[in-house]
Amino acid sequence: MKVGHWHRSVALLLGIIATALLFVAISHDLRSYSIEVSTSTWVSAADSRNAGSIASEVVDYEAREDEFADPEPLDQQEQEEQGEKEEDKPEAREIEGGDSNGAAGVGFSPGNSTNRECNLYEGRWVRDESYPLFQPFTCPFVDTAFRCQENGRKDKGYLQWRWQPFGCDIPRFNALDMLKRLRNKKLAFVGDSLGRNQWESLVCMLYQGVSNRSNVFEARRQQVGKARPSYSVKFPDYKTQIDYYRTHFLVPEGRRPPGITERRRIKCSLQLDRVDKTGSKWKNADILVFNSGHWWNHGKISKRCFFIERSNYTLNMDVHAAYERAIQTWASWVDNHRGKKVFFRGFAPNHFSGGDWNTGGTCETHIQPLDDESKLDKYPDKVEAVENVLSTMKTPVTFLNVTKLSLFRKDGHVAGWGKRNGSGRQDCSHWCLPGVPDTWNELLYASLTRS
Repeated sequence: MKVGHWHRSVALLLGIIATALLFVAISHDLRSYSIEVSTSTWVSAADSRNAGSIASEVVDYEAREDEFADPEPLDQQEQEEQGEKEEDKPEAREIEGGDSNGAAGVGFSPGNSTNRECNLYEGRWVRDESYPLFQPFTCPFVDTAFRCQENGRKDKGYLQWRWQPFGCDIPRFNALDMLKRLRNKKLAFVGDSLGRNQWESLVCMLYQGVSNRSNVFEARRQQVGKARPSYSVKFPDYKTQIDYYRTHFLVPEGRRPPGITERRRIKCSLQLDRVDKTGSKWKNADILVFNSGHWWNHGKISKRCFFIERSNYTLNMDVHAAYERAIQTWASWVDNHRGKKVFFRGFAPNHFSGGDWNTGGTCETHIQPLDDESKLDKYPDKVEAVENVLSTMKTPVTFLNVTKLSLFRKDGHVAGWGKRNGSGRQDCSHWCLPGVPDTWNELLYASLTRS
């Protein structure tokens, strides 16, 4: 083969190869284009059929993620704009002065008032036919002396009043909800017979909400009354017990000191620098409701009791000062026993007219609450003494300041209905059950629901 022919053959072969490669490349590009076009056409068709559902699924999923995701930090302008929006929102109202440190006591639903805060203890009594919170004749844990309807009281209007604060509503008492909150806990009332008055009220309010009432009982099967120094009602289905411990003064009450003759009419001594001996039992409670004040009056102890601190004792101590000193001793005990929810229930007023408890005083003529604040009796100075001490405590204590709202309720006392057919001396200190102490327990419940 000649060289010229060989060169022409090689050139021809290379041209054929190049042409083939170009054809392959063009075919590949055309095929890719075809695939892209058909795929695009398929997605477009699917979108035309399912666009709504696909978009919905994506949005819902992102929304759920937004619900649980931490918010992105806002820049300064966004923070200012959001702050302005938050200020425009209505806020839930809270009580002033609920705790000893001035913190709000309970959160409530807003009423008609535009005030940002609601003082629970400023309000009025309103008629409410859905009351009382438990029915007379239905609770076995009420002292006979407080069973006014059973003892013959004819009027029933005193049972159907509800305390309504100005500007907010307190939550309706829910027995089952409270029992659930008290599950595996012990709640104890510590105080005088008015503390027992409130204890009996709460036990009955809880009792009416239990389905198996036969399984609610007093631990020692005692009949409730003034004879026993303590009671304990158990709710086994909730592993809950509601206790009462009697102490008139919160500090030890004893006989007159040695060497003091009877001619001086000395009846007792009060050890102001230590808590009552029943304190060894209180300390086992998870929630404590204290009261004291009913026995701290001049007629009962002035010049009739010695006041003792350490080894010193005197008759010449102002009763108000002695009361405040006893409350200080109690406060020290509370501060040294942390980890409890503690309440102090304010002074419960009496309403004797025409005499005192032992000189023919009466209150049976009142059949509805007072409607004018100017008619209320003088606000007792014991309330100020308690507030002074609570403000110095390390432990938060909720002050259930029921004094003023109770001053309106001259109609709620036992009066002559502590015995059958209204016989005997009138009792214008204690309260009929059901009755006013139920409201004290509504306030207790409200505070527990907040915490």
